[in-house]
Amino acid sequence: MTVGLRVTYYDSDKGALLGECLVPAALETSRREGITAAWLHLHWRLGPHCVLYADGDAEAVDAALRDADVRVRGFLEREPSTYAIDPGQYADFSARMGRMELVEPPYAPLEPDNSVRRLEGDPVDTFLRGREAAELKGRVLTDGLSRVAGLVGGRADGGAAASHVFAGMGAIASQYPEWGLRSGYQAFLSHWKEYFHWSDPDGRAQARLAESYLAQREDLVETLRAVHEGTTDDPSALSWLEWTRRWLPEAVALARGEHILPFPHPDRLDTATRFGEDTRIRWSGSDERSYSDFHREFRKLDFTRLGDGYGFAAFRFVINCFFDLLPLMGVSPIQRYSIAYLFTEAAQEVVGETWEETVRRVVDHQSSDPELKPTLPWVGDA
Repeated sequence: MTVGLRVTYYDSDKGALLGECLVPAALETSRREGITAAWLHLHWRLGPHCVLYADGDAEAVDAALRDADVRVRGFLEREPSTYAIDPGQYADFSARMGRMELVEPPYAPLEPDNSVRRLEGDPVDTFLRGREAAELKGRVLTDGLSRVAGLVGGRADGGAAASHVFAGMGAIASQYPEWGLRSGYQAFLSHWKEYFHWSDPDGRAQARLAESYLAQREDLVETLRAVHEGTTDDPSALSWLEWTRRWLPEAVALARGEHILPFPHPDRLDTATRFGEDTRIRWSGSDERSYSDFHREFRKLDFTRLGDGYGFAAFRFVINCFFDLLPLMGVSPIQRYSIAYLFTEAAQEVVGETWEETVRRVVDHQSSDPELKPTLPWVGDA
């Protein structure tokens, strides 16, 4: 049984809410008898909020959330949010975010500031199928919460959070099944390439990031090389390596049972269609839309011949869980994309090959086999 406790808190600075209240509450909840997982999720729909989710035996979950409710209300009495939201502006913001994340209306009315209420049922994830995968995600996020607790809400130095995220990307990518960093970093490359393809068509933001990379290049490459070669003593990298190695095998097992998919549920495209034709095309993965340079080449590959598709699905599951943890450290989406840019530049230097060379080599190899055909977009079974 999964139940959430939604805490609506308009103030953009949620450092105290997280660090003094919700993170300790989640960690304590996770240690209670009968509780299998307890984690946090920040979101914007119907007002800025954070949800404390608990999973486990029904009686244990109910008791834990009753105690958490008392704790939260006590915090809100001591340190209430006093931020005023303009409903019209927030409606516009919600419409933009809804289209970007495929979160459908309603976006109003906003839930009251400093309000608390229970939510029943599992959070939605378009790459998961079945209760087993949802339960695993809860356990993965619970373990991850303890690894970001010291940096929650952006209250620590911003550089510390960025370094922790960079180390996490390196640790996760180094564990890509069979191929390690050489293939693993490409998931993060795909992540920022897709974003900047739409948001930075003139390349100005990427040019600034290139300058930033050159200024940090030596340290970033040295840090990542140690992870790649298994010699790192960086506490952040070691923590994320432990996390990835603990949960990736379980994710692979569920992927083999098709509980974790290498492609989203087909109904995600139906959702995109309801936002309009432009959104449908953007989310279609078809030849109707344009692509970044990386994705134009990547789409030439036959993924049925590239090895363990279950490993790919599980790897992406772990990355998505990692991304869910970043807002708790005050890491914004644009910061996430920027760190991914820096990470993938360093990764190409560490493996000694650019992404263009890697993908071209595989494309050339596949071109000699007449039975190999490009497989994107993946649609899967309904």
